[in-house]
Amino acid sequence: MENFNQSPTVPPQEPEQFNSSRFSKPVIISLVIIGVFVVGYFALAKYQSWWPFGSNGQINQPVADGQIESQNPSPTQESVQWSTASACTYLDGKKDISFSYPTQLQLDTTSLKNNCLSIDPGLPNFILPVTNNAEIIAAELTTDLKNIFYIKIRKDSAGTTYVLYRADMQNRKLVQLNTYIIKGNYQPEYNIAFNSLMPRVVEGFLTYNWFIKDPTTTKYVGRSTDFLRGKVASLQTNLELFTSPCDVEFSTFPPTFDIAPDGKHIALECKDGIFLSDWKITNQVSLPTSIGTATRIYFVDASHIGFVDSSKELEGCRFPSYSIDFNGQNLKEIGDQYMCY
Repeated sequence: MENFNQSPTVPPQEPEQFNSSRFSKPVIISLVIIGVFVVGYFALAKYQSWWPFGSNGQINQPVADGQIESQNPSPTQESVQWSTASACTYLDGKKDISFSYPTQLQLDTTSLKNNCLSIDPGLPNFILPVTNNAEIIAAELTTDLKNIFYIKIRKDSAGTTYVLYRADMQNRKLVQLNTYIIKGNYQPEYNIAFNSLMPRVVEGFLTYNWFIKDPTTTKYVGRSTDFLRGKVASLQTNLELFTSPCDVEFSTFPPTFDIAPDGKHIALECKDGIFLSDWKITNQVSLPTSIGTATRIYFVDASHIGFVDSSKELEGCRFPSYSIDFNGQNLKEIGDQYMCY
């Protein structure tokens, strides 16, 4: 009996041969070009800390001062002698005060007796008089009488070394916050207002401008401040926590920093606009085209930034203020601010 379920015999087939003609020369050239662009992007992205490399990761949880990774080694503490000075202020009516200070500051105590301490417009600290302005080029006292900041210079064959000091008056500790050596001769056209390098206490942090380049080795045109960057340091440990990735706007000394109430973000004003950082990765906030020049930035709350549009004067030196979320959305006018200089 025939078996009708038997499978028919299939002759063996030869393996399919690779046909190189399928890949034309234009296709191969296109693939090579794409590969070059991909490799080039990743090389540049790693150098510039773009995606996917970022900037050593992100901090996605609320952080407290002292828990953020420091970028620099511990600041240097110096052992010095301390003295006590008396002065008067007009901050809340005339008031007599006394405070401790390191003797190396060379404070002009005679001037203090004859003149009350003053605050320059736009600056938050008392200006301290010194007897040697060639060595101590700027000195300030915080209004809570807890800190003195000053810049001391020393010259030698290596150049001029600028040293930024913080004198913790409560604990009588003197710390070098930062140093920088300028190898050439400082020229007036660099337009550095040295008292604008003094730290400010913002939300429990220290913020200040400092050198990242030697202004004497590069030709800077006009009022460029490309050799300065805004920095944030811990008020408790003095460790540097953050450096602004963009140029500091000269007219806004000290750099416009604000730190969110929850400590998770920093907002800063640069020449190119508003930037937002989570302490590790910094991005520019895209503003609507209706906004001309955003300045005087601050945090409205933990998710919104406030600013003033200085391109739209309303009347009598008053300019509109706005709030916007971190994604550059939900723009709202929230009032106005007085800005006449």
